[in-house]
Amino acid sequence: MDNKQKLVEKRFNEWISDGYFDEETRLELKNIKDKDEIYDRFYRDLEFGTAGLRGVMGAGTNRMNIYVVRRVSYAISQYIKSFGDKAMSRGIAVSYDTRLNSEVFAKEAAAVFASNGIKTKIFRAPAPVPVLSYTVWEGDFQAGIMITASHNPKQYNGYKVYWEGGVQIAPAMADEITKIIDSFFDFSKIPDPSFSKEIRRGFLSFFEDDQIEKFTNRVTALKADNDLIRDHSGEICIVYTPLFGAGAKYMGRAIKKLGFKNFHMVRSQSRADGNFPGLTVPNPENPAALEKGIKLAKKLKADIVFGTDPDSDRMGAAVRLGDGSYRSLTGNEIGCLFMDYIIGVRKRNGCLPKDAFAVSTIVSTDLAGRIAEANGVEFKTVLTGFKFIGDLINEANKDSFILGFEESYGFLTEGYARDKDGVAAGVVLCEMALYNKVVLKRSLKDALDAIHKTYGFRSESALSIELPGESGHENIVKLMNGLRDAGPAVLEGRINAIDDIKTGIKTFYDKNGANAGSSKIDLPRSDVLKFYLDDGWFAVRPSGTEPKVKIYVGISSFESEKACVEKAEELKKLLKAKVASIIG
Repeated sequence: MDNKQKLVEKRFNEWISDGYFDEETRLELKNIKDKDEIYDRFYRDLEFGTAGLRGVMGAGTNRMNIYVVRRVSYAISQYIKSFGDKAMSRGIAVSYDTRLNSEVFAKEAAAVFASNGIKTKIFRAPAPVPVLSYTVWEGDFQAGIMITASHNPKQYNGYKVYWEGGVQIAPAMADEITKIIDSFFDFSKIPDPSFSKEIRRGFLSFFEDDQIEKFTNRVTALKADNDLIRDHSGEICIVYTPLFGAGAKYMGRAIKKLGFKNFHMVRSQSRADGNFPGLTVPNPENPAALEKGIKLAKKLKADIVFGTDPDSDRMGAAVRLGDGSYRSLTGNEIGCLFMDYIIGVRKRNGCLPKDAFAVSTIVSTDLAGRIAEANGVEFKTVLTGFKFIGDLINEANKDSFILGFEESYGFLTEGYARDKDGVAAGVVLCEMALYNKVVLKRSLKDALDAIHKTYGFRSESALSIELPGESGHENIVKLMNGLRDAGPAVLEGRINAIDDIKTGIKTFYDKNGANAGSSKIDLPRSDVLKFYLDDGWFAVRPSGTEPKVKIYVGISSFESEKACVEKAEELKKLLKAKVASIIG
């Protein structure tokens, strides 16, 4: 028996025998007959990083449960306490989405913080991620916690950590917290907190409803054309689905406050339900998630239909075409539409800052950058993950920030928060659609076509390769090493440059695949490879929150949208075959 197997058995036996763990947890573990299942639950701790925790719910160290939440919260408490009394007094804000056990985990975390003498405030009901980010910044909290697994399937939950200013923690902070977590190897040594006791002690309290109002007021202030909405708000039909998430209350309030009269919410998906009935995943990136919204939209002949995920930080949309059908927009397409509209309306209103800047990621479309730079707006590129966009926003430049987005349907349209905001994205989408319909007499698909005619067509998409379990991690390492070793031979004769973000070096190649020089990449180190072709690019990176590798593909052409799509699909086939040959 190897050391890892011995550790698994030791941990398993502790969890089923120690009275510290509740009876339901011990019974769940005792009923597992599959040794591989036991191994998977205990062979490691659920990994903590800049994205916090994320995993399948259940008993075990490699699962999301109250004991893992308690351990991480205790470590974060010690980290906050290391900054002294002022940090403890500034306190921590706690929020959660509509997932199964989200409220349970949030209250567990809040009780731990309060029991450690840290002023703690928790929301009374599910709230979107951007509300937490906004609250930490606006309320001058030392930190914030959001219990969510975003758009993952129902069996998942997670734990995101924010620092002062409302941005997710930096890698150095994550490393420090991880060291503290690892020092508490024995779960039973961590005190069992009491939520009700901490309420009575006064270290723990609830946010009042005025916090919802503050956020709603800030988001509705994003409207750029007051006269347009006032005079024509009834001329556009809008359908929205919150996909059983926290967005229902917030989006409803925002749209009502703005004055849109013909707004319809998908009633069957408007209640909070972590089982997400009828959905494989509650992800607005997936066109299937908008099926019920599109069904209602067809009945009402709605101009647009959009949805947000359970924590309402992502927004996906579809637009009505001339024949009455609906066409889903990609995250890149929405980002480009936003870029074009926001710059245009700010220029018309005379409020585009001279030092305006926008941000996107290395795996998002290059088209948004073309639009920004053609209009004199500085465009910055960061690593994948919205925290890197949030890192570029601060008190000094927040009024100059006009848009940040990532291809995975995350958008922030002003510098009032430092994480993506599906509620605000919905607000801007509605105004943008109204302007195009009333003033320009066209749909959003027509607006997208106009962008392509000016800057060229694009086809961008991503594919995921699931690699679960311990062997999956080994295969991820094998794949990334294999791609690095292959270099330009990954697609012989087509690669003209490779960005290796892990080494920070960009290498150029001639048509024969020979090294033609190199330069430094000004980005933090990360296990990402980006390959450049004459007519596009592709990038490969391991997911930071799930056991999979993501491959992003982008093709550009002035020929046609169809030609781009066909070339992109062919490229994905070649890359799938290459991955299979490396992993074996």
